Amino acid sequence: MGKAAVAMHGAARRELGALDRELVIAPRGIPGPTDWDFLVVGDHPVVSQASLDAGAAALDFAAQARREGAAVWGLISGGSSALCESPGQGVTPEEVLKWSRTGLAAGLSIEVLNARRSQLSAVKAGRLGAAFGDSLAGVSVLVDIPSGRPEVVGSGPLAVPGLSLEVLATPRTLAARFAEGVANEGLCPETFAEGVDRSVASWMDHAVKWLAGAAPGDVLVGGGEVTLKIPTDVIGRSGGRARHTALATALALHHHYASSGMPWAVFAAASDGRDGAGGAGALITSADLDADRVAEASEALRTYDSGTFCGRYGLALAEHPPATNLCDVYAVARIG
Repeated sequence: MGKAAVAMHGAARRELGALDRELVIAPRGIPGPTDWDFLVVGDHPVVSQASLDAGAAALDFAAQARREGAAVWGLISGGSSALCESPGQGVTPEEVLKWSRTGLAAGLSIEVLNARRSQLSAVKAGRLGAAFGDSLAGVSVLVDIPSGRPEVVGSGPLAVPGLSLEVLATPRTLAARFAEGVANEGLCPETFAEGVDRSVASWMDHAVKWLAGAAPGDVLVGGGEVTLKIPTDVIGRSGGRARHTALATALALHHHYASSGMPWAVFAAASDGRDGAGGAGALITSADLDADRVAEASEALRTYDSGTFCGRYGLALAEHPPATNLCDVYAVARIG
């Protein structure tokens, strides 16, 4: 279950061989083999009727496994909160759908958001795992939470007491691998000391201060997810958390360092290969923000339309199907 569900399932098949029964819950638009009659499509980032149908399929799968005494291994990645949902006792589907939109727009941290989602759900906070009973033999998790806590991923559908969750990788893993690649290019990476879990403004401020003391070739690297408040009426616009963060950070650096002529580069990318409506993030340098583009970039941020701006000037990273999902990677470099 999750954004990386198709890739994780493929890995499980290679490791385990034949499986008796399978269920894969993945986002719309993720390519899977045409013979998969067990692939159920939900929606992300906003819960839809398809997500409710996926929740019903998951609960049916659990009930059948429990009746048969089957051994089940769960594979969870981020995005599961929206992809798979079922209203809890006394909660209507309409309440779940409404909260999905308002909660997403509130700018809450992912852990706070998932805690609220869990209060309304029949599958989150270990409730799907409880439906499996003793059939649930184990769970492996790709963690997309800056804290690295596997029980929070996807609002913890299989996080039942007494069952250890295997962590496959975290946002810090992503940052470390990115830093290795940077070092292999002869640059000097400095990995952010903690998972990035702060507002866009806070990350921008940190980048501005860090760059002041950086030498040419220094690169600041962080893995995690910034928090961003967005109006509900712009969800689905061609922005995206990573591109918005890259453009906002680039503008902050431009305003602070344009007069000095210091060259810099900003990178932000979603590791699942999808950032908002199309694209996977952006790479922006000081040369890309000349005086003629600053006003246009500022307007793109104001209207949450960073995707259009980045696409127009060749700054956007191409979208690709997810092979993993470990949140975002952010980098700021002093170049020259």
